[in-house]
Amino acid sequence: SLSTPALSAADRTLLAAVHLVILGHGSTKNSDSTAPVLAHAARLSAAGLFRSVRPAFWKVPPLATELLSAPTDGPTVILP
Repeated sequence: SLSTPALSAADRTLLAAVHLVILGHGSTKNSDSTAPVLAHAARLSAAGLFRSVRPAFWKVPPLATELLSAPTDGPTVILP
């Protein structure tokens, strides 16, 4: 499980509006290269702190360029 620091109600409200993108490199030569980013995104999503948590990659789908060009209904934070 994900251990989260104590957050104020105001902090939780701010995070609840954010679309979080976990950005990784990915590799066309190693299919396991996405595993850490996918696992981290899944843990963050399960914590329920953000409006959405999505993985994106430079080299393999889901491609960062496609994800980041899609419109959102709130702020997007990119975490490399």
